[in-house]
Amino acid sequence: MVDLNDGSEHRQPLEPGVPLRLGRGEGRDVDLVLSSDPSLSRHALTLTLTPGRSVDVACLQSTGSVSVYRGDGTVAAVLRRGERALLRGSELDVVVYSGAGRVAAMHVVAGSTPPAAPRRPGAAARGSEPRTAARLNVWEVMQPPEGREWLTVAALAGLLTRRVKRTNPFGQPMRKELSGWCGAWFGLETVSAGQLTSWLDKALRAFGLEVEGDKTGVLGEFLVSNGLLSDDELDAVEVELERRRAR
Repeated sequence: MVDLNDGSEHRQPLEPGVPLRLGRGEGRDVDLVLSSDPSLSRHALTLTLTPGRSVDVACLQSTGSVSVYRGDGTVAAVLRRGERALLRGSELDVVVYSGAGRVAAMHVVAGSTPPAAPRRPGAAARGSEPRTAARLNVWEVMQPPEGREWLTVAALAGLLTRRVKRTNPFGQPMRKELSGWCGAWFGLETVSAGQLTSWLDKALRAFGLEVEGDKTGVLGEFLVSNGLLSDDELDAVEVELERRRAR
């Protein structure tokens, strides 16, 4: 079930294997109109419930992004046009951002039971205990044990996300820049695409995230929004990064 968080009674069943198209368009363009805001794409995203009750989220929004939050308020995915994520969880909150800011939001229940009163996206449900990831040890981030280099990569993704968001709230960290930072940190002339993907995948698995698409952005957003490193700890990582880049 998809329930719009706009104060209306607009809701649409989400049936296994049947794509649900959402956006500004009408008629054949979409199955559910989210808003008439001109900055929202006519077909902004598609939701598909899998037989295993996961939700496939495909972003088609031309400007901005689609952010997905789990039921406990943690960030599950941040998607740009052409990217998608397959997400587990009985309840998800989906928010569409354009260059003008937030333009649409909805509450998704991966089942046949109608949802309770919609929550503000990013907020934990009443009466539930939020699931929080364990905070990272900054010293382990600085000098990761062999095989746990993903800890440093996660911290660098968070640092990159923080830097980008300070200048543009809707900006997205770039994988190429993260690759350069990783090379400087580990003393490598180049970091292969396969090596960086391996580190990102290990970090995402450690945090229980499943992502197809912008792994750098999702990982960085998850680390920052959940406070896995404090601002002071990220500052320390930044100082060490700049020292290594200057070598």
